[in-house]
Amino acid sequence: MEANRVGRKVGIGTRLLARLLHRKAQQDAARSAARAEMQAPLYKDRGRRLGKGSRRFFSQLLRQWKDGRIKLFLSDHALGYRRAHADLYQQGQYIPLHTFGTHQENLCAFARRHENQWAITLVPRLTTRLAPTGRWPLGEKIWLDTSVELPADAPDTWQNTLTGETLAAHTGHQGHKALAVKDLLQNFPCALLQASAP
Repeated sequence: MEANRVGRKVGIGTRLLARLLHRKAQQDAARSAARAEMQAPLYKDRGRRLGKGSRRFFSQLLRQWKDGRIKLFLSDHALGYRRAHADLYQQGQYIPLHTFGTHQENLCAFARRHENQWAITLVPRLTTRLAPTGRWPLGEKIWLDTSVELPADAPDTWQNTLTGETLAAHTGHQGHKALAVKDLLQNFPCALLQASAP
């Protein structure tokens, strides 16, 4: 009798484990399919300019954010970039960046520097103060005059590795080199920049 009870418990546990493993396999297959879709060519001219297909891609990611592809895209890209530039992140100097302008309090920005390599990460914060529910904090209407101040020895030209856009620094607050947030966050709500050859 005791053996029967133990056998039933083991059977229930085995069925539960089988269901969980099956569900995980389905989720892994869905993630793999989404990754394959997102690795389709996004840019024309080898990533130098955002192409029409890229604009549609980002627009779709933002519109259908509940399906999780936007998180998958950002995580995969950021971790892949970090892996490809390990020295920059493991040995590089961490440099917090100052923001200025109307929405300076709504940004978190920092740079990493190692030898001649530079990267900048920029993410918005407290976004419900910037855009109504269901809208993304993108472009000039949201960010107005907000800018990110760069170190004096930082490069002048940057490429957003998420979108492929190339951006140039301008003279900002008190004559410091800066990047306009309205340009950085025009098509996607965060940015991962790398120094670009002028």
